[in-house]
Amino acid sequence: CQDSRCCTDGSMCFEKHAYYAQCRPSCTPGIHSEEEPEQQTPWSCQVLSPVAPTPAPVPVDPSWMTGTYTTGYWDCCKPSCSWPGKGKLRKPVLSCDASTGNVLSDANVASVCGNGGTATSCSSNQPFVVTSNLSMGFAAAAVSGSHGLTGEENCGQCFE
Repeated sequence: CQDSRCCTDGSMCFEKHAYYAQCRPSCTPGIHSEEEPEQQTPWSCQVLSPVAPTPAPVPVDPSWMTGTYTTGYWDCCKPSCSWPGKGKLRKPVLSCDASTGNVLSDANVASVCGNGGTATSCSSNQPFVVTSNLSMGFAAAAVSGSHGLTGEENCGQCFE
């Protein structure tokens, strides 16, 4: 993740030093005893943010957008698809603890947004660059069912 700054398994990219970073569920600054003795140098544990995504292409025919839209921002609320039983997913989207940034193992922790909970969107859910011609990210969509999108059933689906 040193170059891409992305982790695909729900973990975050933590820097050890200027020349090495690793996808990990959490990180404590200092020496990590699980490493080989010759590799035991201090970890900075600085979280490396993904590089800025490339701009989205402008659609040739904008009529497909009528009645369906996505948000124009990335917030820190618990992702909607992080609740058990939403969508056609093997497991909910991961959420993280707002205080520590650690990935939560309990999908039932309430959101920091309006529910008094500690669950927030993980930094690894930020948009990320896949190639110079493709960026990906999570999207929140307002759906009515009239365009084939029916809300909760669409969690975890890819859209272009």
